[in-house]
Amino acid sequence: MSEDWRRAGNKVRTARTRAGLTRQAFAAACGIGKRTLEDVETGARDNFSDDTLDRIEGELGWAEGSIRRIVEGRREIRYDTQLRRLTDLWPRLDSSTRTMLVELAERVTRDI
Repeated sequence: MSEDWRRAGNKVRTARTRAGLTRQAFAAACGIGKRTLEDVETGARDNFSDDTLDRIEGELGWAEGSIRRIVEGRREIRYDTQLRRLTDLWPRLDSSTRTMLVELAERVTRDI
């Protein structure tokens, strides 16, 4: 398989191991097979579905399309997990709570 997919696979494996996850545990968290994850991490093939790559990227906290970006010689895009949590909660917050959070963030960052 191409060196580009091996490079992307190495990045995935490094990120997974830094998170302290075994291949089996990570594959289960992604909802994919262990063999599929192994193929990604070793660059054994390049015909992965977008859904498979999206699931891996999501578990790593990477933006959609990051693995293909690495294959193309660019960098992955990482999400801040705290910002992601806030973004997920935002639609459920009422207007006054949103205002309070924005004002708090502005107050805290004023001194930075």
